[in-house]
Amino acid sequence: MKSKTSITPSAVVPAATRLLLAVLLTLVGCEVTPEKVEVWKNSVNGAPKLRAAVRDTGQKIDVRVLAAEALVELGHLGPLGEDLKHIGKDKADQTKVVNALVGKLMKKMKGQGSGRAQLSAKDALFSLRPYLSDAKKTEVTKAMISWMLADWARRSGGDHSGPKIVQAAGAAAGPAVADAVANDPERVVELANLLAAVGSAADKKAGTAKLIELGKKKPSAAVFEAIGKVKDASGRAFLVSEAQTGEVKKRQMALLSLKLTPNPSLIKPMAALAGNAKEEGELRDAAFSVLEKVKKPETADALLPMLSDSNKIVRYRTAEALVSCCGSAGVAKLLGGLSSKYPYEKDDVKDYLQKVIQGLGKSVLPTVRKALASESWIARLVAVQVLGEVGTISDLPGLQKLTSDKTKLKHESWGKGATLGAVALAAVARVKKRGAAEKK
Repeated sequence: MKSKTSITPSAVVPAATRLLLAVLLTLVGCEVTPEKVEVWKNSVNGAPKLRAAVRDTGQKIDVRVLAAEALVELGHLGPLGEDLKHIGKDKADQTKVVNALVGKLMKKMKGQGSGRAQLSAKDALFSLRPYLSDAKKTEVTKAMISWMLADWARRSGGDHSGPKIVQAAGAAAGPAVADAVANDPERVVELANLLAAVGSAADKKAGTAKLIELGKKKPSAAVFEAIGKVKDASGRAFLVSEAQTGEVKKRQMALLSLKLTPNPSLIKPMAALAGNAKEEGELRDAAFSVLEKVKKPETADALLPMLSDSNKIVRYRTAEALVSCCGSAGVAKLLGGLSSKYPYEKDDVKDYLQKVIQGLGKSVLPTVRKALASESWIARLVAVQVLGEVGTISDLPGLQKLTSDKTKLKHESWGKGATLGAVALAAVARVKKRGAAEKK
């Protein structure tokens, strides 16, 4: 009597495998011909017979390779991989089948056009890489990349995409990508991303030179963006030059691209542009956006003079850039550099100073607390406003000290006769109310 826990062999073998084994048994001693392979390729249930033929070491190599090629055409790359792994018990046999198949697929991929047959051959070649020697793998990978780059738009698709193959190749793909990066103006950004990912410094420089040449002949947002993506020094120099003079549209494109390649070398030219009152507002704003990406103390130093600009929009854009580029250190520079000669509207202080600082979260509070003792009335005012909104009970002593501050707030938006002390008193009330609510 069988145990209740016993299982028959057929129960543990998948149906597809049982069918493959059954077909393999029927092929033993039976010659497979190219004609049979063609019939099976076009039959509904022909795939198991093709797989069995690949595995059958009794068949001629040429016929087994034809069967493998047919599986590729049918899109059965996974099953083919299983079959090649199976015959790997005999490495010499596996090498013969794989190398012959690779030869056929290389020829098909390089054939005329960029259609489905060529893409399938490329996908299959990539799938076969685990079965190739290092030298053969290098040869195949180089061929795939070269073929795709000749018509990237149509050849980089498929089950194994162009970017995937390039990334898998790594640094070895760098020179080829650099050489082709500017060949298709519609694909420059994608190729520039790949160059940035796998290219060496020399590859990036070479690719950037081609992009610059294209940018001079056919300037476009995509080409300028591609130059920024590569992040090469020569590309930054070109973009800076374009941003400084010439047609406004090109200058805007260059500035947008410079945001993608932040570097301390940009601080001086971008600060000069941002602080130039003769420049258009959009260009100045774009220059500020570039500076925000260069997160260095030197950026804050370059921005400080603009806190005294006669244009309040520039002053507040400077404040935003300081906080954005340099965090709490930028806030310290901001509160120490605000000019006391301007009246400062209430809503402006709230929207362009207070809220910007609060955006950094609790980490900025120690810096704000120090400003309560500042000699600058505007620094004290901003600190009071920030702590009134996000301060804690522990901030009450510092705020209460300022309730006697007689500094008059000149702008009418604060109310007639308003003083900094009155604002501090209101802040104390808000903190106490918030503290009481938290206790409940």
